[in-house]
Amino acid sequence: MNTLVFDVRSAVRQLSRYRAFSTLVIVTLALGIGATTTFFSLLNALIFRPLPYADPDRLVAMRGLVDTGALAPSYESVARLPTSPFGAVVAYISSDVNAAAPDGAERVLSTRVSGDIFSLLGASFRIGRPLLQRDFGAITPPAVISYSFWTRHYAADSSIAGRTIALDRVAHEIVGVAPDGFGFPADTDIWVPLQFEPGRPPGPVDVVAKLADGVTVEQAGAMLAGLPAVDRTLNPPGARRGPDVIRLHDSMVSSKHRTMLTALLTATILVLLIACANLAGLLAAHLDSRRHELALRVALGARRTRIVRLLVIESVVLAAVGGTFGILIAQWGIDLFGATLGKPQGAGWLNFAIDSRVLLFAFGASLMTALLFGLGPAMRATGVDLRGVLQDDGRAVGVSRRSRRTRGLLVAAQIAVSLGLISAAWSIVSSARSFYAVSPGFDRDRLVVLRLTLAGDAYDSSASRTAFVDRAVERLAALAGASEVTATSALPLADRNVPFSQIVFEGTGANPTRVSGSLRYVLGNYPRTAGIPIRLGRSFSDSESRDPKATVVLVNDTLARRHWPGVNPIGKRLRLTDSPNPDTWLTIAGVVGGVSQRNPGDDPENQIYMPLAAARDRAISFVVRAPYDDRAIIAPARRAISALDQDLPIVARTMPDVYAFFENDRAGQGLVLAALGTVALLLAALGVYAIMSLLVSQQSQEFAIRLALGCSAEAVERLVLARGLRLASSGVVVGLILGGLLTMMLSRIFYGVRPFDLTTVLGGAALLIVTALAASWWPARRAMQVDPMVTLRR
Repeated sequence: MNTLVFDVRSAVRQLSRYRAFSTLVIVTLALGIGATTTFFSLLNALIFRPLPYADPDRLVAMRGLVDTGALAPSYESVARLPTSPFGAVVAYISSDVNAAAPDGAERVLSTRVSGDIFSLLGASFRIGRPLLQRDFGAITPPAVISYSFWTRHYAADSSIAGRTIALDRVAHEIVGVAPDGFGFPADTDIWVPLQFEPGRPPGPVDVVAKLADGVTVEQAGAMLAGLPAVDRTLNPPGARRGPDVIRLHDSMVSSKHRTMLTALLTATILVLLIACANLAGLLAAHLDSRRHELALRVALGARRTRIVRLLVIESVVLAAVGGTFGILIAQWGIDLFGATLGKPQGAGWLNFAIDSRVLLFAFGASLMTALLFGLGPAMRATGVDLRGVLQDDGRAVGVSRRSRRTRGLLVAAQIAVSLGLISAAWSIVSSARSFYAVSPGFDRDRLVVLRLTLAGDAYDSSASRTAFVDRAVERLAALAGASEVTATSALPLADRNVPFSQIVFEGTGANPTRVSGSLRYVLGNYPRTAGIPIRLGRSFSDSESRDPKATVVLVNDTLARRHWPGVNPIGKRLRLTDSPNPDTWLTIAGVVGGVSQRNPGDDPENQIYMPLAAARDRAISFVVRAPYDDRAIIAPARRAISALDQDLPIVARTMPDVYAFFENDRAGQGLVLAALGTVALLLAALGVYAIMSLLVSQQSQEFAIRLALGCSAEAVERLVLARGLRLASSGVVVGLILGGLLTMMLSRIFYGVRPFDLTTVLGGAALLIVTALAASWWPARRAMQVDPMVTLRR
């Protein structure tokens, strides 16, 4: 132990003698460890950290349950099995509801639960109690509200229990407030009982359960699939598959997020390895300058293993200091990403904080880095030719060609990786900026969208909903600044969840042709107001728009081209299996242009339009076109609709705001790659600066001789800059290839990213060359200031 303490003190004293070298190593390590730790903390929160619930390893989700409306729902049958592998089972169905809070109505996520989901997940209550068995079937249904909803609408009033709140115009008694941070599933704001009526199945359900003691996920799945009682309940004739049992954590984290973060962590590890290569070259050059000292140690009787140990301890000390600064950088990076990107929707349970696992990873990565960049150069440096070094007495001019080539290759590799990452980031950010230039198939300028849901008994009939739409359109059209007003069930990009229906074409025989198409309901003036061109035929008349039994439809040109190539489809008939009247033949009255529904630039799918009065869905989007300022009309438009029904929550947005969502999402993805590219760029710049500084220091005698023989100081400066430029150029050549491959790969994933974008790649190459020249400039200035007389005499 005393020997180790002595070695550490000796390493600290030795490193303090070489402050410039130590600073470069610590900064390089801090950047590499900081970037890697940042992304590992994100991956740790998403994948490795247990869910914030009681017994998270025993929590599972069941998928594939089929309710038939028999005597009992399928989830109850599972819980009542005599050999059930589950200790507790709770089913739930989530949906949006209109919540009439004291300070105004809001559209929130509500979850109907079949039991005490709070006890199952181990959630303690802030106020009140959970939903109990006696609550199911109560005259006034109970409700539990989230901590966020409580503070948002009730100012954290501790006397909240016992008050009532209207959910879709049905009064519910508030019996409790969930703890802060609890929102299962997917940021739920309100929990109410899940009522089941025999003969009327509640629809598809999700189930969360806790495994019985000693039962594994695999055993539960096998037991559930092998029980006949479950088979009869869960797998009726026509059901495609039985239930799956998976870990709850796996059901809450999509494979897309896992793949994305794993790829990012892989990229950061690559950056860290490049930093290791940089440090290895830096340390090798540093040890070359100490070869006389190491030879003297050997001459005085020091064993090679002893010297290697001292050198490795020096590397570990540097790694410890660099790792500590890296953790501070990681904390800053986590805060930056949290403020910029936020958490994925429905993932309020995520906690990106640095915990013991992240700290262990950071110090483990630091130690591994120390061994990677320290052991090899230490072994090579101690294998010195004792006689040759002592005879040379440190006066050799320059360094070996092999050492110079090795260090050059290491720096070139860093530049290549930097260029690849910067090109990828640049291409994604550029594609985000170009989103608005992409035509979505409609005129998005100066459009305001007001989204609401007509919930409650007052809007049960199609006639009542149509009457409300007529009054709202009339009021909106009377506003100053509103040139056109219409209504639809789903506006492109603003409403991304559009239902699909199977299309049956007339005249295809006993086995009719069926294709799928997205279905939306609109007023007759919708194409004109939204700026969707009518290619053939006409739109709906006012009477057809208000007739729930109208037998006319519009189709987009994508469907027309695919099914009636070269034929006028006006007057053709089709049926929609998922429409309000699936057996009614509908006549095509017009063909409209296709629109991108979910993402800008998406190719339009088969699209069908029906009169708005036929819609079963109560969600309505009012669309107002403003001739001048679209934002100025939002407030009066809200007031106009609220005057008809003040309990209806309204979400109002302009189309630029809708596009900002897509731009920010893409820009966020670019930010991640840009951060990695910036770290790689800084490491490359440090590598060039370090190598050039050491070369200038080690070749001072060469420069002195050149100056003594009449070479100008400017020529020496150009010589050093040329060497830095050669280092950068070799890396840029490889980086051009790597950047081209990355942009080609990204073009298949992200819309708007062009494969091998020459402008992007060449721009990144120019940035790297300028960075390399800037990093070489100060060492070149030092080379100019070499005093030939002093250097040669020394």
